Amino acid sequence: RAGARWFKTRQVPMQMEDICMYGALVSFAIMCALYLATIPTFFNITAIEEGLMEPYASLESDLVVMLKEFFVVQFFYWLTLWAVKWSLLFMFKRVTDGLPLYNRLWWAMLVFSILTFIGCCISNFTSCSSMHAWFTAGLCETPRDSRAKTISLWYCLGVDLLTDLLIMAIPIRVLWNLRISLLEKISIGVVFVVGIITMVTAIVRSVSLESTSGGGQVSTTWLMLWAAIEGAIAIIVGCLPSFAIFIRGRVSASRAQY
Repeated sequence: RAGARWFKTRQVPMQMEDICMYGALVSFAIMCALYLATIPTFFNITAIEEGLMEPYASLESDLVVMLKEFFVVQFFYWLTLWAVKWSLLFMFKRVTDGLPLYNRLWWAMLVFSILTFIGCCISNFTSCSSMHAWFTAGLCETPRDSRAKTISLWYCLGVDLLTDLLIMAIPIRVLWNLRISLLEKISIGVVFVVGIITMVTAIVRSVSLESTSGGGQVSTTWLMLWAAIEGAIAIIVGCLPSFAIFIRGRVSASRAQY
């Protein structure tokens, strides 16, 4: 992505859209590191539950650390996804410049995306009845907690899909009115609707997590797997529109007549 932008502009890509993508990459790396840090303790606990291993002295402290890592990792997971959304938004901002209506819609979309991100973070806090329950094994498994986790899962899926749809709608509507050939509209439009890939991934992830949950508790193994998959796909998708820069010159020329 950075190479494609540098190739066209011969400048180090440091626009807001680039900074957001760099942030998404850093957030994704931290998320993966946190998940990797939990694996030894997670496997030890699994082995103890199956009778393959005896409890050890530092088990309780290791368990608390693992639960804290699971708590924090969710924020970086959502930050990865939303940083990609913000990158796309800032890229599409250039399309709305000079168009008052679309410019207002862009700002509304930015505020809405920030609020939904905050909502996802809040849902993480409310997934357990208290922070003490969050960081104590076995206390976050009540019917209330199971409902809260389910609500959090589907709320985050809903706002994830909705923000993707709204973000894609902004440039597509503008592009349709540009005085360029239908083939060019389709070519650029395909680049802008790559968010559909992340939407499909998000749906598959949520359905898989729901189907593998037991007693309202989401499978930790599947949670880690799908977080890594969706985060990686989101970053790839966020990089793809940058290749539209090779045909952006023709769009800019036609936009002057719009």
